[in-house]
Amino acid sequence: MSSLAFNISNIVVMGREDDWIPYVPSADQVDLKHWREDSTSFMKVVITFSSTGYDVSDWGTSTVVGSSIAVNAEIWKYTGIVLPVVTKKSHTYDLGILQAGEYLFTFKAWGFSIKSVTFKVPSMVISFIVRPNPFSPNGDGRKDTTTITASFNAAVNWQLQVRTQTGMVLRSWMGTGSTLTIIWDGRDALGVVVPDGVYKLRLSGSDLSGVPFKTRWKQVTVDTLPPAVTDVTVNPSSFNPTLGETTRINYTLSESCYISIKIYKSGILYRTLLKNALQTTASYRIVWDGRDNEGSIVPAGTYRIKIWVVDIAGNRASPYPITRTVTVLS
Repeated sequence: MSSLAFNISNIVVMGREDDWIPYVPSADQVDLKHWREDSTSFMKVVITFSSTGYDVSDWGTSTVVGSSIAVNAEIWKYTGIVLPVVTKKSHTYDLGILQAGEYLFTFKAWGFSIKSVTFKVPSMVISFIVRPNPFSPNGDGRKDTTTITASFNAAVNWQLQVRTQTGMVLRSWMGTGSTLTIIWDGRDALGVVVPDGVYKLRLSGSDLSGVPFKTRWKQVTVDTLPPAVTDVTVNPSSFNPTLGETTRINYTLSESCYISIKIYKSGILYRTLLKNALQTTASYRIVWDGRDNEGSIVPAGTYRIKIWVVDIAGNRASPYPITRTVTVLS
C-alpha cells in the first residue's frame, strides 16, 4: 500500500492513502476577506481546524462567470492519531482586474458550497500612460507630441487636465467611455506652447451614475532645449595601433543623452564605438584601439570621428554630428 505525506503545522504526518479521507469544513470554519491593490482584486480564505490532522492538497483556481466567482478546494482529514492543536491554513486568490459591479464569491470543497461573500468593485482607472515622456514640442518633427492613454473598468465620465506645479489648469479634455487617447502638442488652451518644465496630469471623473472614481496623477516633462556637449577632444590626435597605442575621445554631457560614436575614412565606416548608448550627465572617455569592427588594425591615414548626441526628449546637440579627426600611424 502506498503512503502519503502532508505537512501539518510543520509536523509531517505519514500515512497510507486510506488513512486520509475527503473533508468538507463548515461555514463557521471559513473566513473570507476581499481587498484590492491598485486595480487588482484579491480574496483570502482562512480555514480553522480543530487539530493537526487536516491538509489542503489543492486550493483550486478561481472561475469567473458573469458576476459569480467560485473556487473548489480539496481538503483531507487524517484518521490516525493527531495533535489536538487548533491550526489554520490560508490561501490568497488573485482575482485579477474585474469590471465595475457587485460580485458573489463562493468557496467550495469537493464541489460543495461552504461559504459565500459579496463585494463591490467600483469604477476605477486601470491604466494611465504618458509616452513619450519627456517630449519636445519645438516643431523639429521628433517627439513633438506626447500621447496620453487611459483605460477604465467601466464606461465613465472622465476629465483630463494639464496643470502647473502650483495647480494652474493649462489645458483640459472631457469625454465618456472606457478608454481615452489624447495627443497633446504641448500647447495651453490659448494655443501657446508651454515653457519647459514638469507638468501634472490629473485624471478624474465618475461612473455614469455620478459616483466619483479615485483621481490619478502623472507627471510629464516638456524639454525643447538641445543638450550641451562640451570639452570634446581626441587625445592623442595621432597614434600607432601596431605599437599597442590607443586614443581617447573625451566629452562632457549636460544631461542624459543617447550617444553614437562612429569612425570613418573617405566616407567608409570602419568602427562603431557606441550606438544609441544612454549616458547620464558626466564626463566620458571612450577608447579607440585603432581596430575596425572586425578586430583588424585599420590602414594608416586620417579618420573622422563622428559623435551623435540626442537627449531623451529628442533634441539634438549642435552640430549634429560633432566631428573630430585623428591620425593613425603605421
